[in-house]
Amino acid sequence: MDYRAFIELAGQFLPASEFKLESLSLFEPKNDLQTLSRYLNSVTWKLEIADYHVSEALEAIPRVLPKDEPDKRTAAWAMQFALMSGHEEGDAMAIAQRETEAHAIAAAQALHSVPDILAHALYLAFRLDTLRSMRECDRTVGSIVRALKNASILSVGAAVEELITSDIFKYLRVFVNTTKHRSLIDYRFHSSLEDLEDFGLSFSAFIYEDRSGVVEGWSSKTVKESLEQSFSFMSVSVDAIIATAESVLISCATLWETMMSGSSSRPVSPKMFKVDGPKGTPPHILSPGNLSIGC
Repeated sequence: MDYRAFIELAGQFLPASEFKLESLSLFEPKNDLQTLSRYLNSVTWKLEIADYHVSEALEAIPRVLPKDEPDKRTAAWAMQFALMSGHEEGDAMAIAQRETEAHAIAAAQALHSVPDILAHALYLAFRLDTLRSMRECDRTVGSIVRALKNASILSVGAAVEELITSDIFKYLRVFVNTTKHRSLIDYRFHSSLEDLEDFGLSFSAFIYEDRSGVVEGWSSKTVKESLEQSFSFMSVSVDAIIATAESVLISCATLWETMMSGSSSRPVSPKMFKVDGPKGTPPHILSPGNLSIGC
């Protein structure tokens, strides 16, 4: 059976069992498996790098405050006033704020790259090269979403699209593109009047113009809110995408094994290959007599 035919049938017969995306060997050439594993490991490592930079960004200012001072917010403001006044007591705060900014930018860049790296893994795992071969440099997350849809791998494509069209990822993307290619984004020191633990840096509002000429304004965000929200959302989204992909792939592999184990003793019913088409189109039948093994 053609590989894509299995993908279209995925999930309609048997539930997914314990399965790891990188362990799929039924359809994958061995060299692709090694590359697939490298991509998946890179996704994990990028999230770990981001986690490190998030932690460093959020701890840089608290780290320079007096350890014996119970009211950290007031101590932080005292150092901020010293910095604004040009007193040397504020030097440590100046360094801490630079460290906060540097780690925040590094964390954002690491998180922003995760969907593109994951896209490479999905390209190999679903053998999208059978639909249209792409050079490695052309396998962007947007092109992989389109390829997944064209291959009728709708659940995975929708999960990835939900990630990259979210407001959280959009902010992450424009923040990275601005700080990486255009200019730094101003920041200021802030503190809450109600929460003694809520103090630190906020990135100022900024304007971003994309390649098509669309101009959008992005409001101010605290470093803490931006980084914690982005990291949590990316981690949860990646886990969900991989889980969905694994479910589809194991269903395909299970279906293949079921067919192969019974092919010598009984014919395969055409009803087994009934696939519902897109809304408004009739279901179609994949005839076993016309199927070829393309794995």
